[in-house]
Order: sequence, then C-alpha cells, then structure tokens
Amino acid sequence: MQEILSQYGLEIVVGMIVGVLSVLLWRVVSYRFRNDK
Repeated sequence: MQEILSQYGLEIVVGMIVGVLSVLLWRVVSYRFRNDK
C-alpha cells in the first residue's frame, strides 16, 4: 500500500515538474518569436 502511494506521488511530482518546465519553455519560445517579428 505504501509503495503504491509513493510511486503515485512520485509520478504526480514528476508530472507537475514536466508541466511547469514545458509551460516556461513555451513562454520563452513564444516571447522570442514575438520579438523576432
């Protein structure tokens, strides 16, 4: 039971980190494209 919760929590943390990084990367890319144009 505890192992399942630990694995599930780890997946949530990894998912959140990946989501935040992807959003930040998308903002940087879109910001640069706006400046280029």
